[in-house]
Order: sequence, then structure tokens, then C-alpha cells
Amino acid sequence: MGGNAFAIPGARLSIAEYEALRVHLLSRLDAFDPIDAAPYLGSKASHGDIDVLVGWDKAAWESGKGHGMGRVNKPSTNETSLRSALAAAGVEDVSLATQREMIAVWSDTVAAQIGGTHWSRSGGQVSVAVPLKVVHEAVELYAPGKSLSAADKLFRAPKDMQFEEFAPSSSSNGAQTTVTAVASKSGRNRLSDNHPFSDLQPNTFVQVDLIFLPPAGVSFQRFAHAYGVTILLLSQLIRRASSCRDFVLQGHRAVLHWVPYPGCPKAEVHLTHEPSALCEYLGLSYEKWGNLTPGTTEDLFAWFADCEEDCRAAKGLSEMAKYGLVGGTYRRQGGSSRLSALDEFGDWLRRQGWVPEKKEAKVEKSQKEIEAEPAKDEKKQDPLSRVHPDSPRPLPSHHAELVRYWGKEAEYTAAVEAIRPFAEQHWAGVEKRKARTERKAAEADANGTLETSDKVGTKELVPGCANICIAS
Repeated sequence: MGGNAFAIPGARLSIAEYEALRVHLLSRLDAFDPIDAAPYLGSKASHGDIDVLVGWDKAAWESGKGHGMGRVNKPSTNETSLRSALAAAGVEDVSLATQREMIAVWSDTVAAQIGGTHWSRSGGQVSVAVPLKVVHEAVELYAPGKSLSAADKLFRAPKDMQFEEFAPSSSSNGAQTTVTAVASKSGRNRLSDNHPFSDLQPNTFVQVDLIFLPPAGVSFQRFAHAYGVTILLLSQLIRRASSCRDFVLQGHRAVLHWVPYPGCPKAEVHLTHEPSALCEYLGLSYEKWGNLTPGTTEDLFAWFADCEEDCRAAKGLSEMAKYGLVGGTYRRQGGSSRLSALDEFGDWLRRQGWVPEKKEAKVEKSQKEIEAEPAKDEKKQDPLSRVHPDSPRPLPSHHAELVRYWGKEAEYTAAVEAIRPFAEQHWAGVEKRKARTERKAAEADANGTLETSDKVGTKELVPGCANICIAS
């Protein structure tokens, strides 16, 4: 949630504090497996929050839904494991599809286990406010040379802590917590008294984001979200390498989207959740990634550019080399520091000799070629009235190539079939509206003819002519 889940500024963590808190979190969340944290650049001096990737067998591949927030009501104890705490609360079998009240109890129990005092849930992500007191004790417990036995596992129940204890202070090893701007001149938050976060004070806590994923998706999430900007660079690279804007990353997997029936839900095909498979498709080395310890973004850039000239990644990099050029820069589009990484990458690629790919001049097509070419313009969708449920829009060539490469023909067919009922419902509505329009048009024609007949019949007849109505 970018460190802003509580609408109140929290403190930033030094590297020593971040690492100590990470060990604390991994030791307390014993009910989940695997559990990990995304790596960060060696040059990073502080962290505004900490993301923990949590493998949970009840997490779905689809993005979670629903929201919630609350204060921790029942603190845990040092002797209580998370499994025991969840069982005692009667929420060991909760999933994101469970009733909201039960998910709230589950979120409260998990937050209490790591020493949190408040929590906020958005889909499959639960953000927890962990007091700085917990962080500082973690630094003392998990400093080099300290025992990591079960008896030393950190926990101090929230009910035993007072908020005035949480003021930023130096830890025993000299690492200083970074204080962010306060929410008001008085240093207090501006939330109403009945808000769950009304007693949460600025700079007294650290935000911990627990991202719950299917266990098989944790490694992909760790890969894609490493070093802060990997997800941004990788997302742009796969689109350009495949020439398909509908080939996207959803955090813990790579998927393909297509709209076989305009106006209906998209067909979504899960291509892979294996980072090694995605790297192989692009022509990058996942083995080298495993040995990577980049200190700066340029070290990360070098891994992306370490590929053969004829691989898919090289094609994508040639297109990305245009980033940062006048007229095609993200620096001129609002100044997002995150998007500016694309400009930095483009600048770096050009310095390394990558030449921006030039678009070839378009060759005029004959009328015969145009008529024979399948519909592959992703922006121009056929009107719904022209897409019959039995004739979905065909996959464009680049989409079809991806489906074939990953061997997902059956999955794509099943995805289209799942959408067909929506298309049939829409089609029935279209036919009904069409029939109604035709009926009204026929009635209008009939009324117009009748009116004409009446007018002709009332006219004064010319002497010597037969009494014949035009309408007859």
C-alpha cells in the first residue's frame, strides 16, 4: 500500500531496524509457508514500510476482494504460536471468501501475533501498524551474536505498551529511526474519535504489509517485486518483447487478457507463475538473477541487458532504449519518481550502445489483403451486435503466439466458454432491442401511410376524374 495504509505518517526504518524486524516477522508468522521478503538495493538507506510475502494455501490466484480495518483487541503471548492463536479464535479455516466478520477476527489475530496495534485490509493484503518499541527490541534481540531460540522470540503484548513509549529513539547499535512529517501542527492525527485509527499517533509505528499469496506464487512475487523497480521494467519489457499489450504481470503470475465479446468480461489465461520460465521465454538468465546482489539500479539494468542479440528480450530492450528521449519521456509527464526509472533505463541503454528501434514505413495493403486479414486491431472492437455468442472475436496473431508457446490452448477455450453465458445474455438483449426498433419503424411507416390516405381522401376532387385514393 506504499506506506500510506493508515492515512497517518509512520516512521522510516534504518537498514539495521529493517533487518531485525524482518527476522521478527518471519519467526512469528509460523502458520504460513513459504514466507519471504523482496530483496532491496544495497544503496537503499531507509525503508518506509516492509513487505512480507506470505504463502497461504487459502489464498486464491485471483486478486482478493473486500476491505476492513480495526484495532487489535486481544494481544497474543510469547508462548502462543500463530496456529494455536488462530485455532483458539475459531478462524483457522478462514479464507478471503469467508464472511467479513470472520476475516476481521482473523486479521486481528494475525496482527496481534506480530505485535501490531492496528490493521487495515485491502483484498489479500493486510497492513499492520507495528509500534517502534517492538522494532527497537527486535534490534536488541536479533543483533549479531544473539540467540534466536524460541525463548528469545520477540513479543510484547500491545496492552502492556503506552503510546508515549513509542517516540522515535536510537536503538542500541546506534541505528536511528527516520522521522517523517507529522500529520498536523500538533503532531496528532485528524481522524474522528470513533475511527479505528484515531489513537494512532504519527511517527510511532512502522507499516508492515502482509501480502498473502498462493504458496506456489511467492517466488514469482519475490522476483517481480525485487529492488523496487523490477516490476516496472519487467512489465514494459514483456509487452515490447511479445508485441502484446495484453501480456501483463499480476504480481505473482503472468497472464494474458483478451476480449472475445465486447461488453463482457475479459478472458484471462494464466501463463506461468515460474520466474525461471518467464526468464527463459525472454532469453534472460534466472540463475544469474539468483546470484545478483545489486547495489544500484545500474547493476540491475546490467542484468536485464545481459542477453543474446536474437532473443526476445533484445527486441524489447531496443524499443525501451527510446525512453528518456525528447518527446518520449516520462519525466515530462507529471514527474513520478517511479516512472522516471524508465527514462533512467533508456538513458543507460543508449550509453551501452543500444540503438532505439526505428519503426519501418508502412506498406500500403491491397484491398484483397485487407479483407483477408483477421481482426487484430486491439483498440477497434466489433460492435456487440455483430459478435454472436457462437463466433467470438479471434485472437490476434501475437496473442495466439503466446497461447501456443505456453501450451494454453485448452485454458483459453475454457475461459471463452466461461464468458459465453454473458455474451448470450447480451445478445438476447441486442436482439430484443433490434426487434423493438423494427416494430416501431413498421408502426411508424403504417401510421405515416394512414395519415397520407386520410389527407388525400379529404381533398376536393377534380370534376370529371374518378374517385381514386392514392393509398389504394
